Amino acid sequence: MTMVFWVAVVAIGVPTLIVASFPFHAALVLRRSRQYRRSEPVAPVSIIVPVRGLDEERTHALRQITAQRTRGSVEWLFCVEDESDPATPELQDVAATDPDRIRVVIAGPCGDRLGKMHNLIEGVAAARGEWLVFVDSDTILPHANYLQEFTAPLQTENVGLVTCFPAYLNAASVPAAMLSGSINHDLLGHFALESIWGGLRLANGSCMAMRRDVLDSIGGFKPQGASLLMDVILANRVRRAGYRVLMHHEPVTVPCRTVTFETWWNQSQRWQVGMSHVLSGAFYTWYCWMRSVFPVALMMMLFASGPLATLGVIAVVTRLSVMVVMSQFFVRDRQQLRYLWLLPLLEIVTAAGCWYALFQNQVEWRGRTYRVSAGGVTRRLA
Repeated sequence: MTMVFWVAVVAIGVPTLIVASFPFHAALVLRRSRQYRRSEPVAPVSIIVPVRGLDEERTHALRQITAQRTRGSVEWLFCVEDESDPATPELQDVAATDPDRIRVVIAGPCGDRLGKMHNLIEGVAAARGEWLVFVDSDTILPHANYLQEFTAPLQTENVGLVTCFPAYLNAASVPAAMLSGSINHDLLGHFALESIWGGLRLANGSCMAMRRDVLDSIGGFKPQGASLLMDVILANRVRRAGYRVLMHHEPVTVPCRTVTFETWWNQSQRWQVGMSHVLSGAFYTWYCWMRSVFPVALMMMLFASGPLATLGVIAVVTRLSVMVVMSQFFVRDRQQLRYLWLLPLLEIVTAAGCWYALFQNQVEWRGRTYRVSAGGVTRRLA
């Protein structure tokens, strides 16, 4: 065997083995997280929902959020920057159904902060609960007992943050399938891998929960008011304070039916640019390496010969098989099978995007343009 082959075995084979382990790591982590289902939270809970503009299936999401049951008292706070937001009338209608427990918080102009972070900061200030749950306005919770089970681990003293893995479902177009695929195929696998080997240092902002005393002990949200990837930064701050980050065993749903190419591009670019500025250089390099394996293996399969071509075939088949397994058995993305033909293109585009993010420092989010600097800190341009 030539030196080129052995270099390829390491460069292609190691990431392929890691990807192949995703389903096993995910099954183990999700099995462990189910131990908390027997616990029933009794602390007062504040459910804080930052809102800006109109989201897909907003009415359904609001119904699911306000239908949540817990043994302790619960309140809902829907936080918008100003009353002119197009979502405000619907939020006020929802609040009118139970004004003692459902409130609309007018956060005011965000200034130098990111809109979402500004709404969260003002929501925390207005909240009365000891346990805080942060739910994105486009997130659909699967059943009425979800947050009762989701917050149960907070009764364990060393648990500082509970996070989730999202399922981007119901794709009905190519850009929607690309957006859902960029999340559904890998995020759970990476989270599970971290959880088993060293503890989770990542989080997903679709749904998170923490005790107020933990948030206060790390200085609240204000230090990251202008930062992208607030969920990842929060998880790292919680870990540095000596607490554990846990992943809940059941996904939340993010509707992803009517996504346009522009939406897919802006959201994907924001994630990639955020990671390139927030994650450590070593971690992001590892991520880029993992993302680049499929395109390289595909080229080897198509244009190399002998052992190199065989290695390429093994890597490509393994990658595609794991993507299908993760989507079908963990995320339960039934629409994904319709878009199997799209997976190679998605992998190539995503790999190119992660390297492109190294040379990009501008993102679009909810109609606003930001420049991103080290640590994910943003400055609004328009």
